[in-house]
Amino acid sequence: MIKDKIGAEKTISIYWFAILIIVAAAIVYMVVSVYGQPYDVRQIESDILANNIAGCISEGGYLKEKIINDVEFSENFLEKCNLNFESPDFEKSSGEYYVSIRFQDFNSGNQIGAEIINGNVNLKLACELKGKTNPACSSKSFYVIDKNSQSYRIDIIAIVNKAEKNI
Repeated sequence: MIKDKIGAEKTISIYWFAILIIVAAAIVYMVVSVYGQPYDVRQIESDILANNIAGCISEGGYLKEKIINDVEFSENFLEKCNLNFESPDFEKSSGEYYVSIRFQDFNSGNQIGAEIINGNVNLKLACELKGKTNPACSSKSFYVIDKNSQSYRIDIIAIVNKAEKNI
């Protein structure tokens, strides 16, 4: 009777070690799959930036007042839209963001006022190139009207580089 119990304990310990090995392998697999490669969120960040700018210059399909041809808005665009292109992670960089806003008359298609440009202009050149280290670009076009029922088309280009940090 005692011999049967000793053999049963050895059989249970073999199964116990097999279960521990399977659990340990599953944990290692999950950690490697989650932390193995960084996620590139630059495209999502550029989409959010374009949407925030659209929300800053329009509300409910109407253009906010004193946006087009307003020198103060053009010069203080980042402050007016509560945007911050400075980052402590990229102090020595030449700029990791670029934003361009163009206003056009809906009927004629002519540009109205000056284009609002802020950020690193060099990023726009690499926007159409493909590759992991090239910046992520988003463009957004939408139509708004002002309080005088004048129709406008607004084109926004938002570019986020941050390749060193995200890739």
